[in-house]
Amino acid sequence: MGDKNEELKTTLANAMRLARLYAENLKLISTEKTTVLLSSGVLAVVLLILAACALFFCSIAVVYLLASVLPIAWCFLIVGGFYLLLGVV
Repeated sequence: MGDKNEELKTTLANAMRLARLYAENLKLISTEKTTVLLSSGVLAVVLLILAACALFFCSIAVVYLLASVLPIAWCFLIVGGFYLLLGVV
C-alpha cells in the first residue's frame, strides 16, 4: 500500500510540474505574440509617415512639372483640389 502511495505522490508531483511548465509556456507565447504585434504596429506607423512624406514630395514635383505650362499658383490649386477630391486632406 505504501508503494502505491509513493507512486501516486510522484505522479501528482509530475502532473503539477507539467502544469507549471504549461503555464510558463503560455506566458512566453503570449509575450512573444504581443511583441510581434506591437512591432508590426510600429512598422506600419513608420511606413505610413514615410508614405505621407513621399506623397508630399511627389505632389511638389507634379506642381513644378505643371509650372512649365501654367502659372505656379494655378498649379498649386490644381494639386490641392485633386487631393480634396480624393479625400486625403
